[in-house]
Amino acid sequence: MTLYNHELVYTGTWENEGHTVTFTPIKNNSIIISESIHIPFKGVNSFSRTVPLEEGIKKQDQLIEWQYRKIS
Repeated sequence: MTLYNHELVYTGTWENEGHTVTFTPIKNNSIIISESIHIPFKGVNSFSRTVPLEEGIKKQDQLIEWQYRKIS
């Protein structure tokens, strides 16, 4: 968990209907967001990006609003 401007980003993985998103804080107030989408009969599509911590907080808040659950 990282504290930033009185907002939190939780390190770990969130999941909803075959879509997983992992948040990993790194140096310089940045965070790596790694996403995987399981597509039935086609496999898994994965990608990662590094974003400013503020953007990571917004993305995680959005996932919570959309009923994603923390699995790790």
